[in-house]
Amino acid sequence: MKKVLPAILTIVLILAFARSVPAAGVTYIVKPGDSLSGLALNYLGNRQAAGEIIKATNARHGDDPGYGFIKDPNRLRNGQKLVLPLPVPGGGNLDAVILDRNLNFPEAPFWSKKDGCLYYVEWGGDKMWKYKDGQKSLFLENAKGDGPCGMDQAENGDLWVAMYSSLKVVRMDGQGKVLATYDNYNGAEFRGPNDVAVDARGGVYFTDSGNFEDDWATGRPAGALYYITPEGRLTLVDSRLCYSNGLSLSLDGKRLYVNEHRKNRVLAYGVRPDGSLSKREVFFRLDNNCLAEDQYAYELGPDGMCRDSHGNLWVAHYRGGKVVVISPEGKMLRQVYLPEGFNPTNTSLSPDEKTLYVSEGELGYIYALPVD
Repeated sequence: MKKVLPAILTIVLILAFARSVPAAGVTYIVKPGDSLSGLALNYLGNRQAAGEIIKATNARHGDDPGYGFIKDPNRLRNGQKLVLPLPVPGGGNLDAVILDRNLNFPEAPFWSKKDGCLYYVEWGGDKMWKYKDGQKSLFLENAKGDGPCGMDQAENGDLWVAMYSSLKVVRMDGQGKVLATYDNYNGAEFRGPNDVAVDARGGVYFTDSGNFEDDWATGRPAGALYYITPEGRLTLVDSRLCYSNGLSLSLDGKRLYVNEHRKNRVLAYGVRPDGSLSKREVFFRLDNNCLAEDQYAYELGPDGMCRDSHGNLWVAHYRGGKVVVISPEGKMLRQVYLPEGFNPTNTSLSPDEKTLYVSEGELGYIYALPVD
């Protein structure tokens, strides 16, 4: 990615540079063509900050040449591990911005204005959680192997949840009682329901990404996009997508944005009054800067996303270690890097839009990052 300094981090960056060794950082795997000064400019805002990368890397890895120890800053090795000292929002205290931890691949942070709480799920733990007034509580323990993934809420308070592993989408009431289940289309079972978006009419769009072995690993176009009408009729609105993932409606409901994860891009559709869609178009292409090892580069792509009150999309860039903010016109506005971890899976904003909630799959965190 052609990275620019996120405007929201400018002040805390200045504070971070005042310390000899920053409190946290993300490990970056050197790619061909990388230079220390270029990384410092892209991630930290100025080339002179290369010294901060050297300090942070050597402080973490010592003098072990198999990791990131830097003897000659002009000769980075392909595959070398560097520590990019990205500042931690909240005064440099990583703990202060981790809302929950030790989760088994968390997904779907969703702020419910109706319930005044944050919902989130454990895809690998088959649980749904509720965070309210500073307290975490178990909302629902799903059946073993359900794999809850994406979530949204209807105007009447019902929750729509995509169960990736058990291949279904369910509607449940505020107490977790299942009211409706969709598990096939014309007799063919789904391949991996991933995320959902409820429209103003009460209809529901959801992505059916595909399975891990055949579709995620190979990137073959087996993903689909469905719409459940307000009357409950299931319709197929697009197919042959390369792992369709997060989705969101525009402010006026006239556009639907869908992340095509394995092509590292965001698609856009026009929405007709009956919920059907116009032909897809490419809305935004994300950059190819993967923060994980080369063998995981194929996993780089947009995962989940949310929308703010200005119509901007906050897109979790899986394996990119950041959230990319995109305007309704398709322009990148900022990039918010995670203090730790490469794998943001989904995003949500607080009602005042001063806090960004991000689920990080590999480390098992729910972040609460200040963004004002």
